Amino acid sequence: MKLGYTIIYVADVVATVAFYEKAFGLARRFVHESNLYAEMETGSTTLGFAGEAMAEMNGVSIRPNRPGDCRSRNSRLHWSLTIRQQHTRKQSRPVPSR
Repeated sequence: MKLGYTIIYVADVVATVAFYEKAFGLARRFVHESNLYAEMETGSTTLGFAGEAMAEMNGVSIRPNRPGDCRSRNSRLHWSLTIRQQHTRKQSRPVPSR
């Protein structure tokens, strides 16, 4: 099992992408034309940013965190574990001789 992706709900997707590029040196994978979703190049785990409006559109209830607001209890993170299914090779049984 591995972590597949993390989505952080943010007030401004484009500004957040620019911040992560500058602060952490990450490259943007893509920004949706609506500017409501973006992903960064982070290797095997996807780091995505979704606009707060996307939470409502997806039926997710969040209370946006704002600087200085330490009362927020609901996270703006959404994470997923992905499982790589391993196929096992069937062992052939010897055919009994007659």
